[in-house]
Amino acid sequence: MRCGVCDKEEVLPFRCAYCGLYHCAEHRLPEAHDCKYLHLAKSPVEIEKVESTIRERRPIRVGIRLSRSELINLVIGSALVSAVGFTLLRFGRIDTAHLALAIGAFTASFLVHELAHKFEATRQGYTAAFKLSTIGVLLTLISVFSPLKVIAPGAVNVHGLPTSKALARIAAVGPLTNIVIALVCYIVSLVTLTISPASQLGRVSFVVGSLNSFLALFNMLPFGPLDGMKVLNYSKKAWLALFIPAALLTLYGYL
Repeated sequence: MRCGVCDKEEVLPFRCAYCGLYHCAEHRLPEAHDCKYLHLAKSPVEIEKVESTIRERRPIRVGIRLSRSELINLVIGSALVSAVGFTLLRFGRIDTAHLALAIGAFTASFLVHELAHKFEATRQGYTAAFKLSTIGVLLTLISVFSPLKVIAPGAVNVHGLPTSKALARIAAVGPLTNIVIALVCYIVSLVTLTISPASQLGRVSFVVGSLNSFLALFNMLPFGPLDGMKVLNYSKKAWLALFIPAALLTLYGYL
């Protein structure tokens, strides 16, 4: 593990209790690494005052860096999603080449969803990383062999103390990307199948659209750690603005 300040390699790094980042012995104290959450040791009134200033002045950072462990987590999560996608699509009227294309597009949709969370969190100035969940991995693995499908091998964990508004925005971008992908796929499918009713590409586009609709709807359910709960806790209107389109697109894809 490398120090977040001097990039020095540390076998036993110190983890800051405020920002959650790792540092060497020289920079282990919050004062030594200029911790932006040092104010949390102060009174609640001072905390809110400083936190408001941080939110106003927080620079926009849009670069995404993936650590080796995060990359491994994403690869494993993607493999599980691909396996579930295969069980959903293998009995469809799609040839082998287009089946592979559909599974690849479905897995890419999962990656776009998770990276959208990370991108938005990073844009707002927070540290975020995708991490597998033991329960999520087991449920997704069971979904490969059962008719009930749960596609949630992990989630993007946001470090720091984001506000409820920030959490809602970070949570919302994931399902929103799936809604956009679903709309694009349905349009491509409609146009393609209108021109050529037997088009395999049109069928693949429709299938990918329906799977993205399902992903969006599933993640917008207001339960537990799902995105829907975070959005609903902040705003019922914002939740409905995402849940209703996801539900309608899902109905369109499966009716």
